[in-house]
Amino acid sequence: MQVPKCEICDDDFSSEEDGDHNPRNLKCSHTLCEGCIKKLLKNGRVVCPFCREPTEVPKNWDNFPPKCVEHPYNVAEFACIESNCSSKNKLMCQTCEEFGAHKGHAKELLITKTDKFRKKLEFWINQLKLNIQNCTVKKNELEEAVVKSEQLLNIKVKKIKNHFDKIRQSVDKKEKGIIDETTAEATRIQKFNNEKITYLIDLQARHVKDIEAIEKQKNMTDIDLYNTGIDLPCFFGHLNIEVFRPADTKEMDIKLPNFKFEDGS
Repeated sequence: MQVPKCEICDDDFSSEEDGDHNPRNLKCSHTLCEGCIKKLLKNGRVVCPFCREPTEVPKNWDNFPPKCVEHPYNVAEFACIESNCSSKNKLMCQTCEEFGAHKGHAKELLITKTDKFRKKLEFWINQLKLNIQNCTVKKNELEEAVVKSEQLLNIKVKKIKNHFDKIRQSVDKKEKGIIDETTAEATRIQKFNNEKITYLIDLQARHVKDIEAIEKQKNMTDIDLYNTGIDLPCFFGHLNIEVFRPADTKEMDIKLPNFKFEDGS
């Protein structure tokens, strides 16, 4: 069988693992040797000299399509997407497509398939980052609500004390009951808001770990990413920020009893 040649330098492609004569398939499906691609490489891309379609070249040359398992003189630049394909190896070259186990099968460029994977991963990363931002906003609101509820408690307690100082001896029990009730409500509100803050902080930390895991997948080589597939994070989706509204402080409003004081006030 005649060994395929580079379409530029006309040299035979090499079957060695490394070297300038390794075949490299461009996005437009033209196949050049690695040496010619290096000469055409400019600003991280190669413009095909035949059709002028650009191909982004990864910094890691290993991210180029691997050699075909069945036909090592070719690169496996396609992924079989035939639903009834029985072949264990879903990566295929042009020879596989025309004469081999994948003859007549539907296919997709490996670089296109993995580009779709990366776009999905990027979407998840952006969504998780948005959730983290929303966590920060709601956490700040809740923290501010905690401070305000503490300030409100101080104001209410002072008002209660000023009112009951005039009738201290006769209404000590009533005063204490109202203070305890107000304090209990403030404590409940603070506990509610602090629990939400703790949850949001934990959620942020989990999202950061999810992003690290997804970034690791995103940075895989095409072959590793294709073989591994996409692993969804345990938690994913829009953050329902309405759930994290600060507790309402209306319950802290008090109605003081009316008393007729000796001075007529």
